[in-house]
Amino acid sequence: MNEVYSIGDFIYIKRLGLNHILAP
Repeated sequence: MNEVYSIGDFIYIKRLGLNHILAP
């Protein structure tokens, strides 16, 4: 089960990362 993350999870993690970086 080493497949690429699903689109939903990928975007979710990406948003969390961006929010974490943009957030103070």
